[in-house]
Amino acid sequence: MSRPKIAVIGAGHLGSIHARLLAQRTDVRLAGVVDPSPDARRKLIEKLDVPTLSSVEELSDDVEAAIVASPTTSHCKVALALLERGVHIFVEKPIAARSVEARALCRAARRHDRVLQVGHSERFNGAWLAAYPFLRDCRHIRASRTSGFPSRSLDVGVVLDLMIHEIDLILSLTDAPVVDLSAHAAVVVGPHEDVVSARIEFADGLVVELESSRVSPWRRRRWEVLTKRGLVEIDFAEPAVSTALAEPSFGAVARQVAHWPYRRRQEFADQLFHRWMPHRRLPVVPVNAIEREHDEFLAAIRGDGSVTVDGEAACRAVELAERIVAACGEPMRLDGGTAAPEKEAA
Repeated sequence: MSRPKIAVIGAGHLGSIHARLLAQRTDVRLAGVVDPSPDARRKLIEKLDVPTLSSVEELSDDVEAAIVASPTTSHCKVALALLERGVHIFVEKPIAARSVEARALCRAARRHDRVLQVGHSERFNGAWLAAYPFLRDCRHIRASRTSGFPSRSLDVGVVLDLMIHEIDLILSLTDAPVVDLSAHAAVVVGPHEDVVSARIEFADGLVVELESSRVSPWRRRRWEVLTKRGLVEIDFAEPAVSTALAEPSFGAVARQVAHWPYRRRQEFADQLFHRWMPHRRLPVVPVNAIEREHDEFLAAIRGDGSVTVDGEAACRAVELAERIVAACGEPMRLDGGTAAPEKEAA
């Protein structure tokens, strides 16, 4: 298989990015982009001049792989139909809108011996790659991911839309079961939750606090992590990583600080992030995450390796996402006061 023939399902924001990157490669043949919307197909042709189709059924039988970037609620139906045709699948995150659908896709991939990769792109963020070696023995994570109103991906709530990134990354750090979970949510503009805060405790002692919003004037993608060695801060948006990790002699010294006279304690405080827990900014190599995902997907199709986020990992993320949504109970609804909404013009 020298140049596999690959299709993209969905001509929206992410589908267009996938199509553009694939069209630039010399090791694949872009079979076309599928979207039922004539307007979406027209816009894509204007941008990329690539072949477009209106339905998956129009794809030729020699298509070997597909990238599913359609709305989340359609992932299962589209990907399952393609897996049944023997097509290797890359599906954008989340793998499906419900865990039962996610499990169905995993079973189908095993049954047909096909690659099933899921687009949790933050695994390839340069900041994550730089920080990952320092995240062993995490004890506490505070993660915030907020953005303005997206006007897309509204078929699901913010947990599956944004918080799913944090869920996937956290589950890559621990295999321990969840022993305690609490959450609350607010609905602002649609039928699903738009703001969610959650606290999760794992059996290994890891405690995670998550905040996600898609109706915020502030765009944040940041983690603050406490490990047994010290502190790690990750900015996924910049991207950037800073650490304040204890020197080998720190523990013995720190245990004595409370017994020192005030002047000596003040000297210790002044030197804390210079001598004892030096604050450093780590080098971050820029990475095109989606391009890296394509590299893995194509290598796996050739049998040259495995993918970082397979169907099983993505299933676990959706299962925990469902538990968070369930823990929210009845969400608060932002009503803007007591004024009645203006009537739409006839």
